[in-house]
Amino acid sequence: GLELSPALVLSRRAGGGGVFSLAGELPMVVTVRGDGGFLFTPTLAGAYEVSIVEGMTVGARASIGYRAGAGDAPLKAGRGELQFLVLGGWQLL
Repeated sequence: GLELSPALVLSRRAGGGGVFSLAGELPMVVTVRGDGGFLFTPTLAGAYEVSIVEGMTVGARASIGYRAGAGDAPLKAGRGELQFLVLGGWQLL
């Protein structure tokens, strides 16, 4: 399939040297399985990351969303989704 995921992200430095961010995402997927289908999963998320050494961060992200679909898309029945992720990042360039 093909996925298009527009988002709006706002971030701000927070106490303790970290970065707090809020995101609104609208992932849309067109599937090619069977007769094809469509998935839509609007999501709101908040995250906090802090630098542990030069160029490396750790943090956490929590999000809530709703997944719905049509056609032959897998998992097309509407349902809420709650996620919690532990993040790790490093600067390559």
